[in-house]
This record gives sequence, structure tokens and C-alpha cells, in this order.
Amino acid sequence: NAIMFTLQVTFLSTIISTIFGTITAIGINSLTKKWKKRLIVLNNIPILNADIVTAVFLLILFQVLSILLNTNIIANYGRITTLIAHILFSTPYVVLAVLPKLSKDNQLYEAALDLGCSPKEALDKVVLPNLKTAIFSGALLAFTMSIDDFIITYFVSGPNQNFSTWLYGNLRQQRNGQWNQACAYNTILMIITFTGIVIYQITKGKKKEKSV
Repeated sequence: NAIMFTLQVTFLSTIISTIFGTITAIGINSLTKKWKKRLIVLNNIPILNADIVTAVFLLILFQVLSILLNTNIIANYGRITTLIAHILFSTPYVVLAVLPKLSKDNQLYEAALDLGCSPKEALDKVVLPNLKTAIFSGALLAFTMSIDDFIITYFVSGPNQNFSTWLYGNLRQQRNGQWNQACAYNTILMIITFTGIVIYQITKGKKKEKSV
């Protein structure tokens, strides 16, 4: 149950935060230099904050919403509150991954418009394809931040447990019999991650050879 909860939250938060982060980065890049700096600073706040500060802030936020809605949001909607929390702290990493690529190729959008593309066509056919690598990097960062998060999840997940909080609970209760399951999960996760990186590098190398 803990593994399934972890994977569900991780994949959903990665997809949503990647979409939000990419849209936010495109929006920030289109602003004036003054506002761009302000929003980059605002985006960096969740990254620079200690996890415990973010966790307590989200806990207070959900408690206030519980009072307003007259229901215990964390207890009744632990999956939703956990997903919202993971999206909130993952999205800034996607923005940081995508924004430098946008700034580097800042004239592509204007060039596409000058060549006859509509704004939607310029975004779909020029800007987004050029951002594939940056978006993929941002998605990997969001995935990494979400899958092993403990502190924030511990505060906002209610009765639900991801793998980190499950493992912490077993350590506190000294349930040594669970270690085999924990080791198996981590081994499988490492193999999948390593295999994914190898496949990505091989694919990238073949594309470079074809382009040459």
C-alpha cells in the first residue's frame, strides 16, 4: 500500500508539476526584465526554504481550510493534500530547469511569428520541441524530489503513508521483519533508474551519430 501510494503521488505530481512548471517558465520568460527577476526570486523561495518550514506552512494552510470547510481535510483527503503538496514543491524545480533554455533561445518565438506562424503554432511547433531536453530534466527533478520526500509528506498525508513514512514508522516500532520488503523495493527502484539512464544515454548517442 505504501509503495502504491508513493508511485501514484509521484507520477501524478511529476506530470502536473511538469506541465505547470513549463507554462510558468514560458510566462516568466515573456515578462519584462524587472518582473522576470521578481518572479524568479518568488519561484526560488520554496527551494531555499527548509522542508520543515514548507511542511508546517502547508499543514497550517490545510488546517485553515479545514476550519473554513468544516471538515478535516488532511484526515479525509490525505491523498489529495499530499498530491497538492508535492506539486507545490516540485513545480519550482521544473521552472528552474526550463527557464535557462528559454532565455538562451529567446528569439525563436518572435522568429516563428515573423515567418507566418500563429502564436499557438509557434508554441507547439517551435518553442515546445526546442524545450524537450529541459522539460525532461525538469520532470526528472520533480520525480526525484517527490518519490523520496519524507518531511512534507509526514505532515500532510494524514492516515496515508508513502514509502519513506512507512519505513520511518517501522524503524520507530522496531519491526525488523519489514526490512526485506524495504530492501527489495529499493533494489528494484535502483535497477529501473539505472536501466532508464542507460537507455536514455544510448538513445541520445544514436541520435547524435545520425545527425553527424
